[in-house]
Amino acid sequence: MLMKCLVVSKMFDIKAFINDKNNVKRFTYMSIAMFFSALCFNLFVSPINLVSGGTSGLAIVFREMFGFDASVSIFVLSIICFILSYIYLDAINSIAALFAGIVYPLFIKVTSGIGGIIYIDNSNILLLVLFAGLIGGVCQGIVYKQGLNTGGINVIARIIFKYFHISITKVNFIINFFIVGMGVYLFGFNMLLYAFVYLFISKYVGEKIMLGVSLNKAIYVISDKYKEIVLVLNKELGHDATIYNVKGKFNDEKRKMIMSIIPNSSYYEAKELISLIDPSSFIFVCDSYEVYRQDEMIGKGLKCK
Repeated sequence: MLMKCLVVSKMFDIKAFINDKNNVKRFTYMSIAMFFSALCFNLFVSPINLVSGGTSGLAIVFREMFGFDASVSIFVLSIICFILSYIYLDAINSIAALFAGIVYPLFIKVTSGIGGIIYIDNSNILLLVLFAGLIGGVCQGIVYKQGLNTGGINVIARIIFKYFHISITKVNFIINFFIVGMGVYLFGFNMLLYAFVYLFISKYVGEKIMLGVSLNKAIYVISDKYKEIVLVLNKELGHDATIYNVKGKFNDEKRKMIMSIIPNSSYYEAKELISLIDPSSFIFVCDSYEVYRQDEMIGKGLKCK
């Protein structure tokens, strides 16, 4: 009875899903990312036994401990995670987990002999870690930008977040901490240092791929001289501004806040002009990755994520 309910709850229009050109594009990008990720594993990660977490890290641990083939270990672990995703998560996450669980280990097996074609000197481990982090980050960023996931350990983190409301980042960190710990036990403390370098680079690059490069700054200014500041921003820099009514939490004082999007090239000039007008103004600045009108996006047939 339980399995029947699960099957019914996961049912959706397969034909419509396949015919959706957007889904075809998303999974095509994912396939390309998985292929280069497999190349990265066979060229850089596997030869130096870099255990940085995830199913790939566990595969290296199992290979060292039991002699298991890495692609087989990744496949088995991914299928287990897919089953959990199918039971506890939504259909699109389950499909992505299954797709990654089949395609990624298949690509690893197909490209397992790439080391005999492309010779890479493994003596400079740090260089290999840097390239592995760069390629791994790009591949992860491409997958996540399509609204998909790479399956594997990330599925467990999503399930725990859904039912226990514990941060996905925190759960991933804890799980990967134990995986990396096994790597340290097998391959020494230096492997831990390389794993940190890899994770830092891959996370940084992955975020840049997902968000893009920030070309603008969003400036928020709280000042009593808001009219003068808006005038200068408009006349001197040619940028419009929006004024909000705000109120302080502790003193209950009503103020005016200016919000303006400034290109990076004009940021320091804008900051200096604001400081000259009101040295006591409060300024909050953050990166702005996209600036558009919602109706323009809809007119182009695009949807905001």
